[in-house]
Amino acid sequence: MIGKNTLVRKCVNLRANKLPEGEDHDWYRKFGEPLPELLNLLPLLKEKIGLIFTDEPISELKPKIEANKVSASARVGVISPIDVTIEPGPTGMDPS
Repeated sequence: MIGKNTLVRKCVNLRANKLPEGEDHDWYRKFGEPLPELLNLLPLLKEKIGLIFTDEPISELKPKIEANKVSASARVGVISPIDVTIEPGPTGMDPS
């Protein structure tokens, strides 16, 4: 599950806490009793994170995840994890 952290936090809170009485929450109640242990996830939902729910062993899942990894473009101010050398001459890139 990949989503905006604010939305994921809201979903965790809805599932972890007891809902007030009323028709507005009947749809959520069909998932069962609240699971307060889910509140332990909230401090971990920072920056960019994805949650994976599976019953497969991690040894089978890890190669599948790594095969679908997408590289991101460089951004201003981010330090490269590897050394990068650009040869002198025209680069076709904007000076900024």
